[in-house]
Amino acid sequence: MSVSGQGLTIERVDYDDLHLVMLRGELDLLSAPQLRSCLEDAMNSTVVVDLSGLSFIDAAGLSVLVTARRRAETDGNHVKVTNPAGLVRRVFELAGLDELIE
Repeated sequence: MSVSGQGLTIERVDYDDLHLVMLRGELDLLSAPQLRSCLEDAMNSTVVVDLSGLSFIDAAGLSVLVTARRRAETDGNHVKVTNPAGLVRRVFELAGLDELIE
């Protein structure tokens, strides 16, 4: 599955018990609802969100990831955030959310 729009491309590859979600572009107030919808559809198992292609993230994007992770943990599932680079990693650090990165 691939979704594009609002400056963000989301590609999701589904395996038996794992969903790999790869992001490219900018995750912000306009594009966060796209990611939220994608993650909600994949919450029945482990989700790995690869941020290596992300060039920008704001508070709305962080909120989607934090909310998805908390919801998954409540349901006995996992959301793992991986590979943030540059500015995106710095935003996680400044927000005190770098512990979310695996």
